Amino acid sequence: MKRVQRAVAIAAALAGAGVAACGANAGKPLPSEARGSTWDVHSSELAGRDLVSYRALRRSDFRAKLPPPQARAAADRLGAATCSYLVPDRETFQIRANPRQRGDGWEYVAEAEGLRFSAAMDRGCSWWNPSQRALPADYVLAHEQIHFALTEIHARELNQRGAEIVRETRAVHRDPQAAIAETTRKIEALLREESKALLARNDRFDADTSLGHRPDAQRAWQRRVEKELAETARFASGARP
Repeated sequence: MKRVQRAVAIAAALAGAGVAACGANAGKPLPSEARGSTWDVHSSELAGRDLVSYRALRRSDFRAKLPPPQARAAADRLGAATCSYLVPDRETFQIRANPRQRGDGWEYVAEAEGLRFSAAMDRGCSWWNPSQRALPADYVLAHEQIHFALTEIHARELNQRGAEIVRETRAVHRDPQAAIAETTRKIEALLREESKALLARNDRFDADTSLGHRPDAQRAWQRRVEKELAETARFASGARP
């Protein structure tokens, strides 16, 4: 019997809603530079960063001296910028290639194990505009909280689809490392697609709330995300059935 091959505990992480735009000038549309954006991040790049899991945000969580590069062209129009990541659990996630015999030899079936997602805010990347006075600070903070919540909701939706994702990303190959590499690529592709959906929802939120002070619209979004967080609580990373 051949030994089971294992991948290192890798994680293909994506930054969702990396720039949470909050317009400071009522009636003026946000430029493209002030909208949300995504970029690929490997889990190894997150080591040592000042990350916090989903929770209520505080003004002191925004520790960056400058806005993220994607937001700097429109920094004077922003109330704040939140860097939030959609990440697999680095403690439990691995890809294992299990051998199985076939008529003419062996092949390996690679699949994800311990794949659970969560939202993480990077405090060292997240920025608060100290010169912005057009919007109340509590409005800006609530705005960034909703962006963070949207990332957490998408993470929980992925967890809800866990068994389906394992099936869809399974790979079979005669070489165990090739099987592992194919499963890795499939998971990375899945995260890229999910980040696009997450970005689209963040953009809809900004379109409704970021053109100046629109507390009624923002409260409606807050009620919506609070409802979704309650409905998906059992799918939070670390939740117990």
